[in-house]
Amino acid sequence: MITFRRMIYLLIAIIVLLSVTIVVLSINFRKAQLSHNRKVSDLHYVIAQLTADNDEKLAQLELSDELRLTLQSARDKLDRQILELQHDLVGKIVQHGLVD
Repeated sequence: MITFRRMIYLLIAIIVLLSVTIVVLSINFRKAQLSHNRKVSDLHYVIAQLTADNDEKLAQLELSDELRLTLQSARDKLDRQILELQHDLVGKIVQHGLVD
């Protein structure tokens, strides 16, 4: 039969075992937490880089759209000027009787 003293030793052993388990689990939790924090930090860096790249691409796209609109406007103006020159040329040809 188990004596009172053996029971005390058994309870102390269980308490020590549980205490060691708690310490080991606490250490593992802290390591996992630090690892997670590093990964989150890395992800924040990647997100910041992607955001900066996206902002740069948007700025380039805005410049591209502005350039497209400027070129469209210049082309329209040039088309009108060419049409006016053609009308002037046809008018002078008719005026000088160079048309058969």
